Formats: sequence, C-alpha cells, structure tokens
Amino acid sequence: MNLDYLNLEWHILVIDDSKLNRAIVKKTLSELNMKVDEAVDGVEGLNSLINNKYDLVLVDIIMPKMDGFGLLSRFKDIIGNNFIPVILMTGSDDLNSKIKGLRIGADDFLLKPLNEKELVARVLSLLRLKSVYSELYQKNLQIKKELIIAKRIQQFIIPKDFSQIIYPTVSGRYLPIDDICGDFFDCYQFPNNKIGFLIADVTGHGIPAALVMTMAKMIFSIYSSRYDSTRELFSSVNEQLHGLMLD
Repeated sequence: MNLDYLNLEWHILVIDDSKLNRAIVKKTLSELNMKVDEAVDGVEGLNSLINNKYDLVLVDIIMPKMDGFGLLSRFKDIIGNNFIPVILMTGSDDLNSKIKGLRIGADDFLLKPLNEKELVARVLSLLRLKSVYSELYQKNLQIKKELIIAKRIQQFIIPKDFSQIIYPTVSGRYLPIDDICGDFFDCYQFPNNKIGFLIADVTGHGIPAALVMTMAKMIFSIYSSRYDSTRELFSSVNEQLHGLMLD
C-alpha cells in the first residue's frame, strides 16, 4: 500500500459549536502534523470554506445559525468539482440522519462522544481516498492533453482537399463519432492517371485505432505511386500491415 499520503501536509476544518469537540479534533489531528482550523457554526464554516482550501471537513449536525445539513446543501456550490471528504459528527445513531447526510454529500460519520482512535482511523481512510482521487485526476488531465494532441495530429493527416487530382473535382467531409477514431478516407491518382478512392474503418476506437489508421495512411501514401491499380495497391498495403501487426 502506498503510504505517501501520510507525509503530506493536510489542511483540516472542524465545524462544531462544542469547544470540547473542536479541541479533541484539533489536538488529535495536530499530533499527526495536520493543520486544523476551527469554526463554531455552519455560517462561520461556510466562510472558512470560501476563503481557504481544505483537504477534509468534519461537521457537527446540530449547530446554531446553520446546522450540518444546511452546510452540506451548499457545500458543493463552494468546492465545485474538487473532492473534499466530509465527516458528519452526531450524538445520535439515527439511521434517517445518516441516510439524509449521505444523500446530500457526507462521506462518513463519527458518533459522539468522539473516540480519538476512531477519529484518526476515519480521517486517514478518507485522506487516503482523496490522495488516490487526486492522483487519478492528474492522470486523467494528462490523458486529456494527450488526446487533444492526438486529435490534432489525426486532423492533420485527414486530407483537407484533393488539389492534386486534376480531374474530376473531388471533395470529402470527415465527421468522426469520437474525437479520436480509426476511420479515414483518401483519394489517389495512379501513375496511369486512374483515380482510386479509399474509405477505411479500423476496428475499435480511441488512440489504438487512430495509430493503426495513421500507419495505414502512411503506407497507402508511399505505395500509391508504385502501382497502377487499386487491387495491386491494396494487396501490397494489406501485406505490409499484416506484417507490422504480427510484429
């Protein structure tokens, strides 16, 4: 198991009108080198969330001015697409309250009076989850960047016009179902001035299909000037592709 998340500088917010509970949370988590901020009610907690970045929030359900449910209902508007785990603290083991909390965004619960060992276990469990989420999010961003580059390359490969064909006038339009796919087309003029049209669909979708398409496109471009018929061209291209795919 990757324990790197234990060495990160986590920023925690505890929202509770009980000074004792806030003190327990702050003392316990500070001993794990976590920075802990406090808020005495939902309104103050919302202001803290607006003005600071937190990695995890502990919220009491019953508080003056704004309770934990009220804060959770506005929580998503503040954090947007960021993943900030929320632990609801409650003095009641009421099932309906737990269901309501989970439905509006809570990730876990702590029963009061707080047990320090349970507090640490639940906080670390959610921080581990947040660490994995953050890693996956960054990898997903990298994949999206690579897909954008791959899309641009594919758009460059797809012919925009066929000005090399003197007669007849040839035009085409490319509307892929996905950003990256294995569909392509082209038009070739053979040495004997015959014209060949190519429409192809590589099995599959995404980058693998696009790579095969790019490879096929390059081979067609190279071999089209060597043959006088589509039969000869396709036979040679098929042989080349078959050999490459087997390798």
